[in-house]
Amino acid sequence: MNIVQRNLFSILRAGAFNDRTLPPEPMSAYKWQTLFEIVSTQNLIAPFAIGISQFDNNKQTNLPDSLKEIISQSPTPSHPKTEKTITLANPFLNRKLHKIIDNERHSIDTSVETLKALRIIIDNLKAMLNSGVNIGTLIELGQYLRTGGHKIDFLKLERWIATLHLQSAAQFQGNILIEFFGFEPDELPFVSRTDPKVSRIIIRKLNHLQKLVASHSPLKTNSRLIRRNFKHAPTYLRYAPLETTSNLLYNIFHFISDIEE
Repeated sequence: MNIVQRNLFSILRAGAFNDRTLPPEPMSAYKWQTLFEIVSTQNLIAPFAIGISQFDNNKQTNLPDSLKEIISQSPTPSHPKTEKTITLANPFLNRKLHKIIDNERHSIDTSVETLKALRIIIDNLKAMLNSGVNIGTLIELGQYLRTGGHKIDFLKLERWIATLHLQSAAQFQGNILIEFFGFEPDELPFVSRTDPKVSRIIIRKLNHLQKLVASHSPLKTNSRLIRRNFKHAPTYLRYAPLETTSNLLYNIFHFISDIEE
């Protein structure tokens, strides 16, 4: 990781998880601006603002006054978002998913917390397939595990993940929390092995974001989003083959439908 990326995770760890073990390193005003633009495009301003405020007394960070002013005026974290219906692009897996949800809601020992953990894992997967790894939804997963992990039935969660063929996708997400946010393996019972490819995927995404910020590239059009889906598919195929393929076909179908209209 370069210094911009190291500082990104250092500050987000402090803001999202109150972990100040890795204080940010001093950077030039240009690099701080680059970092803040990445944070803005990824909708991470709230945890970033909280994180940077925890290092106010660290004069070595060299944070520009102009950014301090912007950050001080940043909105406070929003209230938890309302629960939404979760779906999978693969029809076979989607039927299994809703059978799991229906059965759990009518179960004697219903675990709302475990269903929510499953929802966040699926939200992360969908973000991953459509736009690459989403740091914000990963933080949501980490925060939920830290605050509500003691209420989650991990045996049940692992069984559901296996039924939906999402073991590798869930392990991928858990490995990111371990590698970049300082989680311990015992906080993530569904992670049974480390994956060295995870770091390379995340760093590649951040390198791409830095290039976009530097070139001031415009937002993607629908056609470019489809091409990006093609580009992402080989990366994530090994983590969720059925869902990756179905998601790509779903996006192509809707893109063609939009053209016809």
